Amino acid sequence: MLACRGMSRADRSHPSPENRPGPAGFGGVLRRFRLASGLTQEQLAERSGTSARGIRHLEAGDRIPRLETVRLLGTALDLSAQEYDLLLEAARPELAAPPPAGGSHVLADTRISRIPLSLTSLIGRDEARRTVAQTITRHDVRLLTLTGPPGVGKTRLMIETGHDLERTFALPVCFVSLAPIADPGLVVPAIFQALGGRSMSGIVDVDVLSAWIGDLPMLLLVDNFEHLLPAASAIPHLLSRNPGLKVIVTSRTVLRVSGETVMQVPPLGMNVTSEEASEAEQLFMARAKAIDPAFEAPPEVAAMVRTVCQRLDGLPLAIELAAGQLGHQTIEGITSRTEGMLPLLTAGPRDQSKRLQAMTSSLEWSYALLSTEAQSLFRRLAVFRGGFTADAVQAVGGGDNDALRVLVEANLVVRPTQGSRPRYALLELIREFAGIVLSQAGEGDLVREAHAVYFSEFASRVEREGWLPRDASVTSQAFEELPNIREALQWLDEQGDGERLLRTVGALPICWISAGNRWEGQRWIEYALQKGSSCSPLARSKCHVAAEQVYYYLGDVERALWHAGQAHQTAQDSGDPFQVASTGILAASSASYRGDYQEALRQCELGLRAAATIEDREMGSAVAIWFPGIQGRAEHGLGHLDTADQHLTHAIELLAAFENPQCATRTWCSWGSLAITQGHPELAIERYVRGAQIAIVSGDETLAATNLRLAAAACALLDRFELAAQLAGAVRELERRSGPVLARNAMDARVLDAGFAALHGAMGERDLDRVMKLGEGLSLSEAVELIVETHAT
Repeated sequence: MLACRGMSRADRSHPSPENRPGPAGFGGVLRRFRLASGLTQEQLAERSGTSARGIRHLEAGDRIPRLETVRLLGTALDLSAQEYDLLLEAARPELAAPPPAGGSHVLADTRISRIPLSLTSLIGRDEARRTVAQTITRHDVRLLTLTGPPGVGKTRLMIETGHDLERTFALPVCFVSLAPIADPGLVVPAIFQALGGRSMSGIVDVDVLSAWIGDLPMLLLVDNFEHLLPAASAIPHLLSRNPGLKVIVTSRTVLRVSGETVMQVPPLGMNVTSEEASEAEQLFMARAKAIDPAFEAPPEVAAMVRTVCQRLDGLPLAIELAAGQLGHQTIEGITSRTEGMLPLLTAGPRDQSKRLQAMTSSLEWSYALLSTEAQSLFRRLAVFRGGFTADAVQAVGGGDNDALRVLVEANLVVRPTQGSRPRYALLELIREFAGIVLSQAGEGDLVREAHAVYFSEFASRVEREGWLPRDASVTSQAFEELPNIREALQWLDEQGDGERLLRTVGALPICWISAGNRWEGQRWIEYALQKGSSCSPLARSKCHVAAEQVYYYLGDVERALWHAGQAHQTAQDSGDPFQVASTGILAASSASYRGDYQEALRQCELGLRAAATIEDREMGSAVAIWFPGIQGRAEHGLGHLDTADQHLTHAIELLAAFENPQCATRTWCSWGSLAITQGHPELAIERYVRGAQIAIVSGDETLAATNLRLAAAACALLDRFELAAQLAGAVRELERRSGPVLARNAMDARVLDAGFAALHGAMGERDLDRVMKLGEGLSLSEAVELIVETHAT
């Protein structure tokens, strides 16, 4: 240090009252310190990296210095801590702390709050850490909000990324936890204090904080902002005034301020099919070993760990709390809990906040931040299973779109999937908590009834769509809503409401005949018929109709025929024209299947008469289009080939104007078999393929396979044995996955018998099996493409 001129260090450190900052302000104090250091304005400018002109303006009081300039001057003048405090007080009196009783006068603590050091390893967030770091270091991103559901690990991700950036860029990083703060007005002072600031007046606003930060490059980490959102506007205010500042915030709710970039922190990854341990499983194992170093995961234990992690939705907090139970529970005991996981997720580390010691506490924190309207909607959402639409929310939850938006922004509801019909969802642990508060509110029965009403009515819409397939989305939605439909059926059963149970089960054959749902459908149908034995004939008839379809797809033709008879008989008892006409289709088809073709024709006539009396003319036409195809099959069976062709041609013409995929597929199939009898196997193949294409587009693989098997038989009759065998192989593979593919009438059965007898005779069992195995690798669509290409050549 250069020798002092005119003033000793002691003199400078303890100036007399006349030497303390006064009217001369900062300029006077700076000038005295400069002269005491024996420096000219030019020399001070050179040492501090400023300009001599700037020094002159500062000493003249023409300019207020930035805080960074004050720091540079203090270093250049080699000031002591007390001297620097005096210089800083002269520059920013509002930042100075009141002098303590002892008389020493410390203006500021220049140390900032450091990032907390984690005591456990972070598992499974490598990609997320890179994404956060890459995002916040972009020149166009200065505010990044990490958001996500309770327990997803937002804070930990921010802390570890902060350490990464601090090491990589040597960037000053300050950590501020807002969790202990309840008043939004204390957010700015908390950040100011974390940055080492002290206020003489005790008043700190955003302007004071901005002045304190100055031009210094800095990364500010602000944790737990969700309960202090009224203070969020301070962040863009700071960013607009402090060009070197960048901010990462964690919040369960987005801040919704200017310049905000939002990153959704997802749960840990979970493998569904791979045997490799997922991120979630790795976390469980690491925490388990911390409790019991001898903990191992042979395949059977690894499977249990995977089950637990899936039930916990991959939420790190929940997984760590579950692993913590291994101190007094076995993994078998944890896995055996089929429901009610929340009571298990307790006893977190004592040094953590209360809401990190139990999953319920974390969820209670989020719930308490909601408005009364949002709380009401949230707990009512507990009745939904497997997701829900906005329409269902309004009907069942009684909430509006604004309340739903609030829940999405609070990350209590999973953001909707993209598409024409967005679906929302609750993570399972959050749904469990919602169920608890719903029960506490005493609203459970009321909401479950509203849920059952909505989905019973939805089932009726699906039933109508089966007859009037105008909107394919209704059918696809039916499969999406099956978890909700099951919940509604359970409630109706608990209430002993056999009538609605029968109607709802019977309205959903489109769902029950799907390959994965047939046995479930069969169980619900038989149970509903048993419970509703004394209910209205109309409800029982609808359920028998569903039973006929399910049993046919299960390959039990005799039971299917029995239910068809019961459906038609109870329909007669109901007196409902639509039910009489629609079950007439089953009666006519059953008679044709049994070879009683005259009875089949009689039932067609009766069915057409009943269809003509249906008040809803569109529904009447939807029923009537089925009968010409059945008449064609019956006339075919009687040997009246020309009459059969007329009926089937008429049926195809009707279907061209009135789309019904299931009816169209069966009609093309019948028309193909008629072509075989007429001696036109080439034409038959074209018709079978057309029926298969319609079935594939509608999603009915079993009907498509029926037509493809007949096409294979027709190919064999044309000596195209290799092609026939490959098509048969594709059908055989479907049967392994979905169940038997059966002929629906005697004419189709004759085609199959003749075609496959020729195929076996020409190829022999060994060669036939070899080629069929090649066909097993084909999807039904690929099999259709193969036959189209081959047939065209």
